[in-house]
Amino acid sequence: MKYALLTLLLSFHVAAHAQSPLDYYDTLRIGGIRQVISVKGNADGPLLLFLHGGPGESRMPQAETISRELQPHALIVMWDQRETGKTLALNRAPLPVTLQQAEQDTYELVQALLQRFKRQKLYLMGESWGTVLGFHVAATHPELLQGLLVVCPVINQEPSEKMALEKMKTWAKENKNTLALRELSAVRIPFANSDQLYYSRKWMHAMDGQPYSDTTMVRSYFATWSQTWLPPWNEAAAQNLLTSLPRLRCPVYFFLGGKDYQTNAQIAKSYYQKLIAPRKQLYWFKDATHMVMITEADSIQKIIRDKILQPAR
Repeated sequence: MKYALLTLLLSFHVAAHAQSPLDYYDTLRIGGIRQVISVKGNADGPLLLFLHGGPGESRMPQAETISRELQPHALIVMWDQRETGKTLALNRAPLPVTLQQAEQDTYELVQALLQRFKRQKLYLMGESWGTVLGFHVAATHPELLQGLLVVCPVINQEPSEKMALEKMKTWAKENKNTLALRELSAVRIPFANSDQLYYSRKWMHAMDGQPYSDTTMVRSYFATWSQTWLPPWNEAAAQNLLTSLPRLRCPVYFFLGGKDYQTNAQIAKSYYQKLIAPRKQLYWFKDATHMVMITEADSIQKIIRDKILQPAR
């Protein structure tokens, strides 16, 4: 009887330890520099790596908002890419950031996580700029992915920016906003400088009913941001996945905001319809903007939990 009780207690201890949630930060050497990740969730659940947008905008401050409901079911890794957040605070990149370097970092991190957590595959989830990196890994190493999840994806960005610019000009004319018309008339696609990008995003937010509260601060932010990120962003914006990536060899899931004009939802929907993949699904949030990852966080997590992760169990 005592032996049976001891066996039961030991079994319970092992099971409880294996299922205990993880919650820690770590630093890995990726691409020749130290890069910071956070690890949260169920150690025994599917592994999901989240790729933030921006570029250069950490999602770690919103980690609980976008992953809280998933943590009991999956192991969530957030990553501050080079020149971003905690990684930037730890060390600067020795050379200017390129799209190729960002893609290589992503691949190296995927390999490192699979090795660390003893997995064959993981889920890769990207938001906006993060989808550029996600599509690259899916295109070049689909064997490493259980699935690719893309939120407000960058598909064919230069036409998207031009469509947004014309929509903003029409909105400004209808509202007799002479300042908006004057500033938007200075915008060229691809963006040549930080002011052009600032004017575009400033009036896009205003058109969406979410005007910047401190335009001086935001303009200064874009000036600093552009020194690092405008060249790789323009490089990514020049890609057209409709022609360069017509097929994926892993499952793919799209999360689109119907009122997303920054990475145009209709362009993304058109790409989804043409894309060939072993499994694909589109989730449409008709009133959401480019911030769908935040505004629809609970719904997105429920879909991932019930519709995407469950079949893998």
